[in-house]
Amino acid sequence: MNISFGSCYGLYDFQSDIFETIAAESPDLFIWLGDVSYNDSPDLSFHGMSEEYVSKRLASTKSASGYSKLSRVIGVWDDHDFGTNDGDRLFEHKKRNRVAFLDFIEEPADSERRLQDDSPIH
Repeated sequence: MNISFGSCYGLYDFQSDIFETIAAESPDLFIWLGDVSYNDSPDLSFHGMSEEYVSKRLASTKSASGYSKLSRVIGVWDDHDFGTNDGDRLFEHKKRNRVAFLDFIEEPADSERRLQDDSPIH
């Protein structure tokens, strides 16, 4: 099985052809190791990331040259997917951004990852 890994794509609207390079290797599986898009922004306040902004950032990654050539994609999210650099479990948009990330990687609707209770622990 041929597996490719990647992370840290699309920093503040930067685009590259890295997915063309990855797809040329014909991976059976591509695994995101986090930061699939930078949902935080130097132009927005800590709490200012709208749902539309997050959707736009994820769509930008998904529409990158070569991305659609990856046959199977799974992954984990990281702080910038979460919504803020080095954010913690108390970030107010955590649930919303998790759903957006899981939708992005096309996580099945019945996945255990979608059923998690991620209430803050105090």
